[in-house]
Amino acid sequence: LENRAGRGAPKNNKMSVTVYYWPGFTGRAEPIIFLLNHVGVEWTIDNDVQGFISNNNENSNNPCFACPIIKKGDTVIGQTIAILRYLAKEYNLNPENDDEALQTSLNVADVWSECYMGRKADDKGANFLENRAGRWANIFEATLARSNGDYLYGDVSYVDFQLLNVIRSIEYMYGKQGLEKFTSTEKLSAWWDKINNLESIKSYYEGEKFLPVLYDGVKAEASE
Repeated sequence: LENRAGRGAPKNNKMSVTVYYWPGFTGRAEPIIFLLNHVGVEWTIDNDVQGFISNNNENSNNPCFACPIIKKGDTVIGQTIAILRYLAKEYNLNPENDDEALQTSLNVADVWSECYMGRKADDKGANFLENRAGRWANIFEATLARSNGDYLYGDVSYVDFQLLNVIRSIEYMYGKQGLEKFTSTEKLSAWWDKINNLESIKSYYEGEKFLPVLYDGVKAEASE
C-alpha cells in the first residue's frame, strides 16, 4: 500500500495518533494533522492539554512542556518540528537532504513566531509585512527554484506541510496582503496551488474534523 505521496508504504499505518492541542483551532498542530491525513493515519485531537502534560510528566521518560504533543502507542513527543520529523521518518516523508530540510524547517518556525508575535504587537504586524515577510518569501522561492520537483525538496515532505501551515496562518492574521507576500512569486505561487490541491489537503479542508488555523483575537480585519 503506497501513501498519497507515492513514496513507499507507511509503517504502523493502522496505529492511530492522538494530538494534544488547545480547543477551537489547530495552530502549530496543523502541519501534524496535514501529514497524518496525507498518509492515511487516523488521528484525534484531545484538548485536555494540561491534564495530559501533568500525568505524562509524572510517569513518562519524555516530559513535555507545551502542546502540540502527540501520543502514538507508547511514544510521546512534543514540539512541532520534533513531531514532524518523527512522523516523516515513520511514513517516508523525510527529504534525502536532511540537514538542508531541517534548516528550512527552522526557518519556517522562525516565520511562524515572527508573524504571530508581530500580529500581537502594537503595530498589528505592520513591521513584519513591510520589512520581514518579503525577505522570508525570497528564501522559500530560492529553495523551490533549486528543487528537482514541485515541492521544497522534490517530492512532498513534512517541510511542505509546515510551510503550508505558516502561510495559512499569515493569511488568517494579515488577510490578502499577507497571503500575497508569500504566493506572488513564480515558484511559490505554483507550489501554493499544487499543495492545496492535494487530495489529502482538500479532504481535510472539506471534512468534519476541519478547524480554523487560529482564533478570532488575531484574525485579519475585513479591510486587510
